[in-house]
Order: sequence, then C-alpha cells, then structure tokens
Amino acid sequence: MKKIFAVFVFLGLAFAQPGFDPKQFEAVRPMFELMSFPMLTIEMDKQKGLQIAKAQAKKLLPTLESLPARSEFTSKEADKILIQLEKALSRQQLTWLDGKRAAQGSRPPTGGGIPNPAEFTFIQNMLGGKPVNPFRQQRLAGDLKKLTDLLRKR
Repeated sequence: MKKIFAVFVFLGLAFAQPGFDPKQFEAVRPMFELMSFPMLTIEMDKQKGLQIAKAQAKKLLPTLESLPARSEFTSKEADKILIQLEKALSRQQLTWLDGKRAAQGSRPPTGGGIPNPAEFTFIQNMLGGKPVNPFRQQRLAGDLKKLTDLLRKR
C-alpha cells in the first residue's frame, strides 16, 4: 500500500508549505482520487463482501484499459472518468472507497521514496493546472496493470 503514495510524497510536502492555498488541493483532488483508484480498488476487493463481481469488472475494464493511451487530461476530466468508474460500484463499495480517501486526505502522504525527475515534472504540471496523464508514470501504470489483470480474471 505504501507504493500508492510514492508519487504523493512531494505533494504532501508542497501542500504543507506556508502560503499553500487549500483551493489548489481541491482543484487537483479528482486527479488524486483517480490516481489512487487502482490500488484502493485492489485493496477493497480483498475485503469480505466488497469483491468486484464479474459484471462490475466488465463495466470497469474498458475505461481502465483506455487510461494509459488517453491524451493528457485535466482534473475536471479526471472527475468525469471517476464518475464513470464509480457508476459500476455498489453503494457499499463506494462507502468503503470514500472512507479510505477521507483517511488518506486527512494526513500528508508518506512512504515510497522521492519522486524521480519525470514524476517531479508531472507533479509540477498537475499542480500548475496543466493536463497530465498519471497512468503514463511508471508506478501508477504498474498499479493500473495490477487492477486490470485482476479484473480480467473475473
């Protein structure tokens, strides 16, 4: 689970700086949530009664598989993608995800190491409001692949 926060170490530090505007975090929150979706969904799938059903996997896979090939997108577009993904989940699954997101959002991200130069540029671009595709980053691409591999087995 530490791996999910690897890219976010820098973000946690950036958000803790004096003069940081909380509106800036709110502006990128959908991107954060989309970036965490693969690992949180894998974790959720291990919980009793919250496993992803075959029908849900069929609904999730097309959107998830399209992410690495998409052009760069904004946080607003990430929100639309999240809404599409979340439509496939049950109320109980959404409640679980919301609880995990709330717990992560209440403390700065930790663990996973220092971002590499490509991740640093990606983070700067995201914070600057520029379109990005987080699933072209090695770590997040790996997380997404783990989830799509899991869902294909359903």
